[in-house]
Amino acid sequence: MKIKNKIKIHTRRETLQYFGNIAVSTSLYNIINYKIALAREVPSKKIIKEGIKKINGDVYINKNLLNPKNDLNQKIPINSIIKTGSLSSFLFVIDKDAFLLRENTTIKLNHHKKKKRIVGFEIYNGGILSVFSNKERRLRTPSALIGIKGTAVYLEVDIEKSYICTCYGTSLIQLKKDLNTKEIVKTNHHDEPRYIYSDKNIIEQAPIINHTDLELIMLEELVLRVPPFLDSKGTKKRKLYL
Repeated sequence: MKIKNKIKIHTRRETLQYFGNIAVSTSLYNIINYKIALAREVPSKKIIKEGIKKINGDVYINKNLLNPKNDLNQKIPINSIIKTGSLSSFLFVIDKDAFLLRENTTIKLNHHKKKKRIVGFEIYNGGILSVFSNKERRLRTPSALIGIKGTAVYLEVDIEKSYICTCYGTSLIQLKKDLNTKEIVKTNHHDEPRYIYSDKNIIEQAPIINHTDLELIMLEELVLRVPPFLDSKGTKKRKLYL
């Protein structure tokens, strides 16, 4: 399929409607028709709308099952534990950060004790794709600590290892068991994914898995930004990962 350099401009509502049926299987994204995707120049008068944007399947916040209709646009309580079930996903915005949880994922949000603003999260299992404003955040997996600022990151965790893709921006990756084993990763476009194994004190190169540029465009649009692999008018600057 031929990919055009100019991407059709869509309204915020159209983008959310299109991505409203996000499935947890990445195979779905391989059949997305590229011509309907996405990014646009963000009007300066728009404001970021925090809260829950989409609930697919079973999603729990602090053990309470969410209602896909009644709980939309509700803000996420501070320091919440969020869990998704099988064949489920969850899309939400906090401050100027946006998050997409995969199925069978559990995370705990971490907020500043006094200022009550989000400072990061810990993921225990599953996968999460996130885009962040230009503020420092601290992310945790069972085997790694990740310090970031103004980046996009995909994390995926299983029993054996943690997967970390700094989709663009800079991150500091450290082993939990040995903080002296660390690496600064600087990327423009998914250049340096990493595996961190639970039983090894090493950081290894990894392939690009289970996340797409279409999702990143959608997440950035929710917080009125355009990812760096597009210009402000939605024109792609490099090949996209679909």
